[in-house]
This record gives sequence, C-alpha cells and structure tokens, in this order.
Amino acid sequence: MRRIRCISIFVLLATVTLFSASGSTQTTSLADIAWIGGHWGLSNDHLTIEEAWTTPAGGMMLGVERTISRDKNRVVEFEFLRIEERVDGIFYVAQPNGQPPTDFKLVRGSTSQAVFENRAHDFPKRVTYLKNADGSVTASVDDGEDPPKKKEEFRYKKLEYLIEPQTLSPCAPATPATPLRDKRIRCGNCV
Repeated sequence: MRRIRCISIFVLLATVTLFSASGSTQTTSLADIAWIGGHWGLSNDHLTIEEAWTTPAGGMMLGVERTISRDKNRVVEFEFLRIEERVDGIFYVAQPNGQPPTDFKLVRGSTSQAVFENRAHDFPKRVTYLKNADGSVTASVDDGEDPPKKKEEFRYKKLEYLIEPQTLSPCAPATPATPLRDKRIRCGNCV
C-alpha cells in the first residue's frame, strides 16, 4: 500500500512538472530577432522588392518596403513597418500603402525565425520571417492555416545598399544633389 502511494505521488509530481514545463512561455526579445535588420531585396523580370529594417533600439525596429514595377518603372506598393516591444509582447505593425496600422503578435521567435499572428485580420493572418542557412531571409504571409491554403513567399537576398552609396554618409557636405545634409551631423568615424 505504501509503495502504491509513493508511485502515485511520483506520477502526480511528474505530471505537474511536465504540465508546468509545457505551459511555460519562452521569452523572446528584440535582440533575438535582430537578424531581420538590414537591407533585403529580390528582383525578377517584372518586379523589384526592397525591404529595409533598422537594428533594435529603444524597444523598436523600424522598416520600410517598396515594390517597383519594372514594366511601369514606378512604385506600385509601399509599406511602413515596425516591430515593437509592448507590455503584452512583441508586435509587428504593418501599414501597407498608407492604410491604418495592423498589429500581429509574435507567437514564436528565435535567432532564425519570427512568426507573428493576428487571427482576427482578413489576410494575412500570419507573417513569418525565416533566416536561411545561406544568409538570405524568407518572408511570407499566409492565411494562418496549418498547412496554409493561401501563402505568398518572398526570398530576400542581403543588399549592400538600399539607395546610392554617395547619399548614405551623413558626414558628406551639403551639395545641390543633397541639399538637406546638416553639416553638424557626424557619424562614428568622423572627428
């Protein structure tokens, strides 16, 4: 009888421990998904897509995206993006083509994957970024089903520059081509 009671207690403790471990939430920070930062792009015969993200600072990463039609030689889509820490989690906030913001909560994050969801949104319901072994990043949007019935995928390669290199240095003096340069702004390499 005593042996049965000991086994019962052991099974109960093991079950509680297992339940507690599976119910625990893993904390992901912006630092874990900082690999999203940088300039990314893809191009085919009809479109060029560029997406750029800042590194995390102040609890936020800022991003922009533009899709350029090669046939029309003009921007056909753009998006303002941010990933921000809030009291209730990390959120991906998308504003396509100037629309009001839509929030997607981070449900899985690591040093190679970030999955954001908003089950109440029409489409997409899920936004995923995946860091590939070759250094590229695959971004996808889908309907939230497992497996998805509707999915759009974008395999981005790292871009050296989003804009022309001569316009990147804040230390360059103002010229007619760059009249908004402020000579007081200095980068870390300037004295």
